[in-house]
Amino acid sequence: MVYKFFPLVFFSILFLSYGCYNDDIETLSAVSSCDTTDMTFEKDIMPIISTSCALSGCHNAQSVLTFSLTNYEEVLPIVLDGRLVKAIKHQPGIFPMPKNTAMLDECTINKIESWIRDGAANN
Repeated sequence: MVYKFFPLVFFSILFLSYGCYNDDIETLSAVSSCDTTDMTFEKDIMPIISTSCALSGCHNAQSVLTFSLTNYEEVLPIVLDGRLVKAIKHQPGIFPMPKNTAMLDECTINKIESWIRDGAANN
């Protein structure tokens, strides 16, 4: 009777011990660290917009089908009317951006939202 449950107990212990094998503080910290303090337009936000919006061929100065997002003056109106956050969070009622790609990662979205919450300054 005892031998009947031995495989279940053995594999349960093996499974539980394997699940913690690679968990160390450096690995766990790296996944959850996302500094959103003191975001600046030039250092933090414009590189995101350049890479995800302008360099993708959609929102650059040469685009005739969309509007340009190559500087603060072009970005600010879509920030103020809420389109930027709605688009990058893939909310209903607006085209999800970046177009035809996955949504930006959570940290990147948090950085943009933090900059906006802090006043969306041209800094």
